[in-house]
Amino acid sequence: MKKRIIYIFMMVMTVAMFTSCSNSDDDKKSDDNSAIAGTWNAAPIVTNGDYFVSGPVLFDWQAAAGTVLGKSLGTDNEITVAQAAYLGQSMGSSYLAALLKSVTFNSDGSISAVYSDFGASVN
Repeated sequence: MKKRIIYIFMMVMTVAMFTSCSNSDDDKKSDDNSAIAGTWNAAPIVTNGDYFVSGPVLFDWQAAAGTVLGKSLGTDNEITVAQAAYLGQSMGSSYLAALLKSVTFNSDGSISAVYSDFGASVN
């Protein structure tokens, strides 16, 4: 008798789980892509003499000042988080700026990208 009550209770709970008071699909939100719609170009690479200042790639690594990631290969020089972020930004920016020309976000949600010809040199 006890098993029968448990089975009936489980069936009632299963049915109740799939029942709702209203249809949640009635209030469909429209996708508003107007805030980003348009053609976007990669930020230009800015240098100060021979030194990289900024570009289209940005790393925001949060770590205590002087945090060491490891040592340079073949040397005893330590690599800090700040140095690794600088290296990643400068190399990533130079490659991205050479390969990606523009990205267009359309209001229908589609994305188009214009990139350089295959085999372009990256300096």
